[in-house]
Amino acid sequence: MKSYTYTWYDCIESLMCQNVRVTHHLYFGMFDWPFIISLLSTLASLIMLFLTRQDMNRREQKDQEMFVNEVYKNFQELKLTLLGDPNALRTLAKERGKDEQEMKEGYISSLLINHAYKNYRLYKSGLIPEDLWERFHLDMRELMSWVFVYNRWLKIGRLFPLDFQDFINNQVIEKRE
Repeated sequence: MKSYTYTWYDCIESLMCQNVRVTHHLYFGMFDWPFIISLLSTLASLIMLFLTRQDMNRREQKDQEMFVNEVYKNFQELKLTLLGDPNALRTLAKERGKDEQEMKEGYISSLLINHAYKNYRLYKSGLIPEDLWERFHLDMRELMSWVFVYNRWLKIGRLFPLDFQDFINNQVIEKRE
């Protein structure tokens, strides 16, 4: 069989450099099959690399969500423990110059607002289905209609990300006169 030598001037830069000489001992008809197979193999590899990176990004996002949820869970457990211990609550109330009822309301409202934020993050990450989110949204409206929760939101709302603040202020809180 006869050997053919080709010079490729218009090759893809990421795959080959200009003026690379490619020598093939087998040439079938009008197509350079070894080059086409090599090109298809390279494209398949690039597609697999892209898909793997997307999967890694999704896993990283889920890991981050799990971490944030764990942090909120720890705060929730701490606050529930403090709420369940009258001596600790009394001590904290005295230290902060508040009565025990104010401390309870502050902790309970913070727990509820943090729970709403956690659900909001999960929804934005695509982990809460739309029908369940609609029920959470209605629950959040009722939650923010409670005076002690609404007052707590006015104090701590600025500590949350702007998109959550906007959501609560414009889609959850009923306009008050």
